[in-house]
Amino acid sequence: MVEQTAVNEPEPRPEELKPADEPPAPLATGITGDGPPDAFGLSGNGNGRGGGGGGLGGGGPAASRWGWYAAKVQSAVGEALRRNPRTREAVLNERVRIWLDSGGRIARAKLADSTGDAALDRAIVESLTGMLLPEPPPPDMPAPMVLRLTARRP
Repeated sequence: MVEQTAVNEPEPRPEELKPADEPPAPLATGITGDGPPDAFGLSGNGNGRGGGGGGLGGGGPAASRWGWYAAKVQSAVGEALRRNPRTREAVLNERVRIWLDSGGRIARAKLADSTGDAALDRAIVESLTGMLLPEPPPPDMPAPMVLRLTARRP
């Protein structure tokens, strides 16, 4: 058996004590990224305070209001492009603007820049135009929505 002796530590001074009701500092990594914004309402702000909302182009309170809807649109668009034989095998890193009607149908789609392949450009626009989304957009959502299409060859 080992005998233990008590350790006498000095009492902390009042200026060393923190109030019990002070909130803890937020946990974060402070890592920043240089990629495009996503459409899932996630973004890092680079100040070490974790993720804030964002989803429609950049963050801030207004963008996070529609991040949930942008995620649904991004998912539906991805599914539509995977069903099309012409776009399924394409390598993409393009931005597309889409305009929605009040019922949730894509009334118009336009690529920001050409892919360099006119037939692929047409296939993307034709796959999206007229597509019915799972639900209509919020009434005050701005238009057009801008989505980044990224795909690698399987």
